[in-house]
Parts: sequence; structure tokens; C-alpha cells
Amino acid sequence: MEEKRETKFFSITQWEKEQAYLEEQHRLGWALVKKELRRYTFERCEPEEMFYLCDYHEDSMNKTKKNEYFQFFADCGWECVWSMGGFSIFRRSAKNSFGQREELLVDQKSRIALLQRMIKKNLAFLILCFILCIVNVIWNTHALQKGELSAIQVCLYFYFILMIVIDSIVFWDYVRSYRRLKN
Repeated sequence: MEEKRETKFFSITQWEKEQAYLEEQHRLGWALVKKELRRYTFERCEPEEMFYLCDYHEDSMNKTKKNEYFQFFADCGWECVWSMGGFSIFRRSAKNSFGQREELLVDQKSRIALLQRMIKKNLAFLILCFILCIVNVIWNTHALQKGELSAIQVCLYFYFILMIVIDSIVFWDYVRSYRRLKN
């Protein structure tokens, strides 16, 4: 079977874009078979109109609730293509859906809860990077004053600053999406 891999980045808040990307790939004759972080693996298939649905469920659900969750989607005609850490990707033929996506399957409350948790985690990571950057500056004050920073120290500074910038962008993306879902 012919296979292709693509690396794409979709944040948690971009589930609609990820769904559209997967649907477009299927229309082009590439069915999703596996996802590893940002790497998507596709197999050649007959081009077909498919709906993809990215959903989140509590990873802490007990086994019975998880089984019920996946069974609910299966009963509605959705195939689970990938699932990990509370995130799942389902697909269903548009023919079986009368050309309409069943968004009622997606629980907005769980997406809002997910965004709340991600905001807290990102804020904690942002504060940690900031503290580590400050500690590094205090620790190396003498070297900074003399301009005698090692390559490793310079790399650490750039790394912490880059992490603060990236995490700030992601953090505000979560906050914007949270506000959009709340309204």
C-alpha cells in the first residue's frame, strides 16, 4: 500500500482546521491511518468525501466510560482512526451522513474544560520559563558583566526567551478560543 507522511502543526484550538485538512487529504485519495504528535501518516485510498471529527474526552475516564464514549461514536457510524491522551480523531463517509456533519456529537463543555486546563498548564509553563530565565541571569551575573558567557549559557538564554514568546502566543490563542466558545 502506498503511504505518505506529512508534518503539520495544529494547536488544540484549531480542530476545525485539522478536520478540514484531513477531509481534503481524503478527497485527494489519502486516508489517515496514524498520527504521531505533528506527523500524519496517510495511505492511498479511493478519493471520497469523508467527514473527520477531532474530539476531546477526559483521559482520566474509567475504562467503562471510555468504552461507552467510543461505542457511542461507533453506534453513530463514526470510525475511530486515532486516539491518545484524551484526543481522538473519528471519520465517517459523507454518504452515510447525508452530507451533514453531526456537530452535536462534540461536547462544547468538554472543549471549554480542555481549554481551561490548557490555559492553566501553559500559564504554569510560562511562569516556569520566566523563573528559569531570571535564575539563570542571577546565577551568571558576574559572567554577564564581564561579557564572558559560554555558548551553552547563551543558548539557554535564547531557549528560555523563545519558549516564553512561543508559549505566550499559544496561551493567548487558548484564551481567545476559550472566549469564543464561552460566548
